[in-house]
Amino acid sequence: MSKFDLILLFIFALIVAVCGANVWLIVHGYEQFTAGFWTFATAVCAGEVVTFSLYRIAKGRGVPKSIKGKHSIIDDLENDEKEQK
Repeated sequence: MSKFDLILLFIFALIVAVCGANVWLIVHGYEQFTAGFWTFATAVCAGEVVTFSLYRIAKGRGVPKSIKGKHSIIDDLENDEKEQK
């Protein structure tokens, strides 16, 4: 399991906890979370993903091999099309 998988699991757990807390507030007659809170929670989750992605790029790890493999297949197909013309 990679670090990115752990970050995604943390974000999932955070979202489930926040949504569960919101449901609890609704069921017990309290006011729901405001739009500002939801904006903050979304920014934290998105910020974690972006920060880790930038960290990975800065460390020189670049694009994952699975994506590179897909691009090389596409490049091969495009080169074949050019040669056939």
